[in-house]
Amino acid sequence: MLSSFYWAVGQNVIGAAVLALAVFGITRFWKNPAVRHALWLLVLVKLVAPPLVALPLPGPSARPPIQAIRFEAAPAWHARTVDGQTLY
Repeated sequence: MLSSFYWAVGQNVIGAAVLALAVFGITRFWKNPAVRHALWLLVLVKLVAPPLVALPLPGPSARPPIQAIRFEAAPAWHARTVDGQTLY
């Protein structure tokens, strides 16, 4: 469940990075300060808003679930004595 959260955050960051590169390219040529601030504000909103469009990448659901392995301590009657010392 937590991996799907990280997956959504990762997709949002990738989308915002692509948008930031586009805004950087546009603002190199468009010198109007009001437009530049509005475009960078759009990138900021994209970073804090939930993802609206999912990227077509394989997600965490493509992996099989991890199953826990249970370890138990050996019973005391499995103890061995070697040279007068008890080994467990």
